[in-house]
Amino acid sequence: MPSRHIAGRPPKRRATGHIAIASMIYFSALGTRPVLHELLIIVLVITTTPIGLMVLVNAALFRDKFEGEGASQRNAEEQHR
Repeated sequence: MPSRHIAGRPPKRRATGHIAIASMIYFSALGTRPVLHELLIIVLVITTTPIGLMVLVNAALFRDKFEGEGASQRNAEEQHR
């Protein structure tokens, strides 16, 4: 792999969905009405997790590129001395 940051992976969507559905069933059984706000949580987690991961990976790649350019400039300056 070219970089250690490329290995980032979002959490398992299936596991997130199963936990939210189990929570919805459990709290609906305890209460007198169905609990549906977990569906909103599922949608938000599924849509925002990949976006956040892309932002973090791009920031890490930019930082690696920036640090690499700085290192190559320092090496060039040392060779000219």
